[in-house]
Amino acid sequence: MQRSANGGPKQDETTGTWGFVFDAGPGYDTGGNWRQRRQVRRRGFPTRKAARLELDRLRHDVHTGGLTLGPDPTVASWLTTWLDSLPGRLKPATVDFYRRTARLHIIPKVGDMRLSQVNAVVLNRLYSDKATAGLSAASVRHIHSVMSKSLGDAVKAGLIRVNPATSADPPSIKASGRRPMSTWTGEQVAAFLNAERDGRYGPLWTLLFLTGCRRGESLGLQWDAVDLEAGQVSIRRSIVMVGAQPIEQETVKTSRSRRSIRLQPELVASLKVQRKRQAADRLRIGAGWPDTGLVFTLADGSPLHPKHVSREYDRRLKRMGLPKIRLHDARHTYAVLALEAGVPLEVVSARLGHESIAITGDIYAHVVPRLEAHHADAVSALIVAAGWGDVTGT
Repeated sequence: MQRSANGGPKQDETTGTWGFVFDAGPGYDTGGNWRQRRQVRRRGFPTRKAARLELDRLRHDVHTGGLTLGPDPTVASWLTTWLDSLPGRLKPATVDFYRRTARLHIIPKVGDMRLSQVNAVVLNRLYSDKATAGLSAASVRHIHSVMSKSLGDAVKAGLIRVNPATSADPPSIKASGRRPMSTWTGEQVAAFLNAERDGRYGPLWTLLFLTGCRRGESLGLQWDAVDLEAGQVSIRRSIVMVGAQPIEQETVKTSRSRRSIRLQPELVASLKVQRKRQAADRLRIGAGWPDTGLVFTLADGSPLHPKHVSREYDRRLKRMGLPKIRLHDARHTYAVLALEAGVPLEVVSARLGHESIAITGDIYAHVVPRLEAHHADAVSALIVAAGWGDVTGT
């Protein structure tokens, strides 16, 4: 049977029945193999109208994402296939995070189920079980995100008709919240940086506390992005963890994360000390020095491991007896001190590399009320100093 010119039904001259050949687009075939072009053949319809109705139904299913031609794999096998398709589409750290989420939380609970058996009830039970086991609301939402993305691609592949995650009820974003932040006062930052001034990691701590850069951005910083004469640094790269290994990314988190930061004179001086120390290390190592171009390295020139840096920070903090804050809280400390110093929110947002000023305002909303009171008093004092009379009524 040949396909008709317009792709419609054609009558078989031998049997008198009607049939058609339909192009269903890319997806899994009935053998479980991925095809860029799938052809569906239907025969044996008693009338042209019956064949046309079936053809129209198939076209509708393709248009709505409901055409299923492939096998019914288990959740575990589909997640494996799906995760293997992600490198090149997503950043390595994101793929690694998805793999760990699937391995630790999804596959042990629902991995043996058939994909077609997964519905909103199954997903809600998964989320509830994980929350009962002590997982945070934010972590449960991460599980939902992985399920939603993987099931959405299963729909596109023709394995299931609809994405059940769209009907599930993960914890709300509000319930997920953010990890509590702790910050230092200016005096506490000064005490820490003074104690570390001459140490190997002193310039790194100074950069973190005086710019609000992320740990990975600081460790990925290269000398070709630093202009000490102009007092400027460009944030373009980041070192992130993939499994147990740190890797360098050519790009940072978002387009707004790629930014230029003005360096304070104290930070310029600290980076000059770092450059001299690294030059001495390089001279001592000689030809074995790895030419990474990184600003912060070990004494042998190799890149700093992010977890190693965090351990070194924790070790020093414990020795000094200062209030315990995470290394990432150096970023929050910078932001809070900048806002308290009167730096406009939009400037702080740009310096931190947030995607929008709204994100910055949301994260540091707890600082705003006392800033408003301070600024209101400052404006009033300015007007009084200009000669405004006593309005207290006394």
